[in-house]
Amino acid sequence: MKTSIILIFLLVISIQINAQNHIQVSRHSTVHLFCPEAVSYVQVGSHTKLLAEAITDYPHIVRIKAIEAFADTTSLTLMCKNKLYAFQVSYIRQCPLQLKLYNYLGDEIKEQAGASLPLHQMLACMHQLQQDDHRKKSIQRVKSQKIEWVLNDIRVRQNLLFIKLTLKNHSNQLYKAHTPGFLMRDKKPKKAANVQEYQLEPVRCSISGLLVQPNKEASMIVVFNSFSIPRHKQVEITLREETAGYTGRDLSLSFGNKIIVKAKPL
Repeated sequence: MKTSIILIFLLVISIQINAQNHIQVSRHSTVHLFCPEAVSYVQVGSHTKLLAEAITDYPHIVRIKAIEAFADTTSLTLMCKNKLYAFQVSYIRQCPLQLKLYNYLGDEIKEQAGASLPLHQMLACMHQLQQDDHRKKSIQRVKSQKIEWVLNDIRVRQNLLFIKLTLKNHSNQLYKAHTPGFLMRDKKPKKAANVQEYQLEPVRCSISGLLVQPNKEASMIVVFNSFSIPRHKQVEITLREETAGYTGRDLSLSFGNKIIVKAKPL
């Protein structure tokens, strides 16, 4: 009997917690979530359903809006004041326009043992680079069929490299792409069969893919453990459009070790 009561009690608590971390949004209005400090990380579950971002001039305010009406739920995750907040987000035609973060439950972030840079500092660096003005001169850019792929900046913090990339959609069609691939390979292709290529795996990526509306742009931050590039090799960053057939709108950038050596600290 006691066991049954305890299980029921825990179930009620779980339901209350899930209900408490629930946000309703609409495509007809924008919800503003007020936080006690600047938000260092924002991630939505589905970029086709939800838009969420910290306001540039007021990074302690997150604006949230539905891109379209949806029947099920999606997720929203953000980090503020060394706490991680996870929300379930549902759609409603009329919703509250202002919310306060202290009304929701967050989990303290425990740093990984032996990590050279604590997670909250890494996320803060990503947020800082995301907010940097990308109108300044870029490292490299390529354009094809009104789609522009830009390598904005590379920064360093301790043993981590932070790479900022921007996709600009100058066309009248939606552009959807997978997370870009990073491949270290020879600058000049060799005919030999033993050519070596290395797939570089990021430590963290600010978004899982790119979905850019017509005549809009979107940026992403990709973090790697520090590495150097041999003189005869380069890193290629390839962006492949997510489509059923080949459209020719795949884009590729490359950089060598000189760019890494010149990287400024965050």
